[in-house]
Amino acid sequence: MESEVLKELKLIRADLNKIKKNMITRDMILTEDEEKIMDEAHEALRNGKTKTLAEVIKARSAV
Repeated sequence: MESEVLKELKLIRADLNKIKKNMITRDMILTEDEEKIMDEAHEALRNGKTKTLAEVIKARSAV
């Protein structure tokens, strides 16, 4: 009987770990404004309107 309980507990623990791994957190949910900003950033990236970090650092050090 005890070994059956331990097997069940191990299965429950495995399921719980899967749930924890895939659980959405509050930080993963975007507001409408944040989603708009993210969409605009993706669009700028697709259109080549962004700069690399190296370009930004170079421009800042030139000032």
